[in-house]
Amino acid sequence: MTWSRITNIQKYEAALGYDYTNPSLLTMRWDTSSVENKKIITGITLPVAKVTRLLSEISPLASTITVVSSEGFPDQGRLYLGSEIIEYDGKLGTDKILVKNRGIGGSLAQTHLPGEVVSNQAFVFSVRAVSSLGSAYIPSMAGRPLLMYRTDVTEPTVPGAPKVMLAQGEMALTYQIDWQPSLDPESRAFYYEIQEREDTNPVWRTIALIPANKTGGADNSILLVGDPTVQTQGYAAADAPRQSGHFYSYRVRTYNAAGAVSVWSSESAPASTGQIPEAVKNVSNYPNPVDTRQGGYTTVTYLLGADSDVTITIYDLLGYKVHEWHFNPGDPGGWVDIEIPRRNF
Repeated sequence: MTWSRITNIQKYEAALGYDYTNPSLLTMRWDTSSVENKKIITGITLPVAKVTRLLSEISPLASTITVVSSEGFPDQGRLYLGSEIIEYDGKLGTDKILVKNRGIGGSLAQTHLPGEVVSNQAFVFSVRAVSSLGSAYIPSMAGRPLLMYRTDVTEPTVPGAPKVMLAQGEMALTYQIDWQPSLDPESRAFYYEIQEREDTNPVWRTIALIPANKTGGADNSILLVGDPTVQTQGYAAADAPRQSGHFYSYRVRTYNAAGAVSVWSSESAPASTGQIPEAVKNVSNYPNPVDTRQGGYTTVTYLLGADSDVTITIYDLLGYKVHEWHFNPGDPGGWVDIEIPRRNF
């Protein structure tokens, strides 16, 4: 955690507590950070918060809070809503919480809007400075609260497989991809990482890292590929026009505001940037040779100029046919995992 510097001090001190009146209750002391305006607090165990979101606006005098779901919350305890701490003593159904006291623990009762995070655990990070002019505390012995933290150990949901916005059979050097946004009720989706691979190349490369939300909060799950006028977050790889005669595939994953990362989405259907001159190219297989004693699996990769019938035939060294596979136009292509039957050797 970092904060703005002030002058004429001996040192800064930081602490973590459950509220504003006991700022050092969790750390049991104020940790010194010398004259550096930053501090990492270690060696403490933080309970995982139960989190929901406010469903309707509440005023500073409201005695009932309506949330998306109160399931999993204890029947009584504390709620942390924005910078306000609320005491409650009951629940009504699965979406209403009955308030006992507003603005406890040194906080102030406030108006809260729909969508705000509601949790049963949170931690206040506070800082104070020791003056070099008489050893007084600045701004006070209780310090100044800077942030309220909530622990989040859950990953965002997996985003949907990217869709290349081209009509069937259409080819282009510039095109749009979009995907179903991730969900994260605790920390919310923060960034999307988009990766691309070319043709049958097994290596993925990151081409963009974009905010998960636009200004105003709308989902941002669209990327324009190959347009040099866009200047996507400084990633020239996303903006450079794609080369003609290739296929490009995409996948996406999500980072939330707590730093947790989702697994990768499913792979997109390939985007074509023009017909290749050969009917088929880049044919290879791995492993090669194939050890049938270890299962007899190999991956055959190939690149077609257009959707086509594909027949893969395996022959032994004497020219006898071992096995044959057939794939129809439109089947997932570019690479095929096949098992070579051991009984045929």
